Amino acid sequence: MRQMITVGRRLRRHPAFAGMDDEQMADVLKGARLQNCTAGDAIRPAPEQVVAILKGCVRVTRGRHGRQRHAIRMADADKPVMVLPNGIDFSISALSDCQWLQFDRRIIDSSAARREATRPGRLETPMPLDFPSLVSRTQAFRKLSLETLTGAFRLMKRIDYAKGDTVIREGGQADACYLLDTGSADVWQSNPADGRAAVIRRLSAGDSFGEEALQRGGVHKVTVRMNSDGCVLRLAASDFEQVIAPEMPHGITPKEALALINRQPDTTLIDCREYSEFSAGHLPGAHHMSLHELRKRLHCFRRDRPYLLYCHHDLRSRAAVFILREQHINARYIIGGLNAFDHRLPLSTTNTAGATGRP
Repeated sequence: MRQMITVGRRLRRHPAFAGMDDEQMADVLKGARLQNCTAGDAIRPAPEQVVAILKGCVRVTRGRHGRQRHAIRMADADKPVMVLPNGIDFSISALSDCQWLQFDRRIIDSSAARREATRPGRLETPMPLDFPSLVSRTQAFRKLSLETLTGAFRLMKRIDYAKGDTVIREGGQADACYLLDTGSADVWQSNPADGRAAVIRRLSAGDSFGEEALQRGGVHKVTVRMNSDGCVLRLAASDFEQVIAPEMPHGITPKEALALINRQPDTTLIDCREYSEFSAGHLPGAHHMSLHELRKRLHCFRRDRPYLLYCHHDLRSRAAVFILREQHINARYIIGGLNAFDHRLPLSTTNTAGATGRP
């Protein structure tokens, strides 16, 4: 335990983890695997994993069109070395005794997106929920842009409940949907055979309920009762219909993205990952502008031209599009990001667009 706390302190010195609070860092370390290897060993992370070299020296090899590119990277006492695998032609080998950590790269994306979208001072009321987590976990909000989700939040009514209170009742008319901000709740459902109710699910902070009944326009099929004291955010049916129901996601599929670029040659493609990820391989013709640079360079964007953004998945690009659309800039993101493209798609390692200047 003490060793992982020390690891967490070192990780915070890397830009990818800068700004993470204790809870987020605990989530990173919870699923992380700390491993050791000796000189000559191959380091093989699982799919969709990021490698942090905490001690030692490694050789990173990437193959491009039959040629190999090598890079030697050594961790030091100040901060770890991050290695982000990119494609099947990628390998890492230890040049000395090494200690390394692997974890899900989506944790970095989620953290970065949350930091930018919920930065203090952006909203009159602090956002209590992790946007990216909510979007990916909740059926009703899965395809919502951060822009729309923020609008919905501003219309929500905050209600405090005590342990044992009933929030919605089975058979009751659906007139709102709910997000559990704090506390926990049980979902009860009656057995059609004997009418006895049983708990079928436990809800925790960030979970939603009631939206399916709204979408069906019917009655609730379950009862939700608080299992502890907590706070629930309520969005009335009329606001749901006005804000969420007509939402047209600002994301497009990779196939639609390629068609858009061919149809509108003035579309500017922007890679909003970190520069190390960009230099390892990016879509041909893409400009680089990491998510954390975006606000400093809003003046570089023009309102008379379209922008298409992507990251490795789509969490950072969603946050970036949210920021740009607040400035009335025509921006969309690629659903699934680079990971959604066919792995045979040729990636460029030449920084033709540059990391500075007007995109």
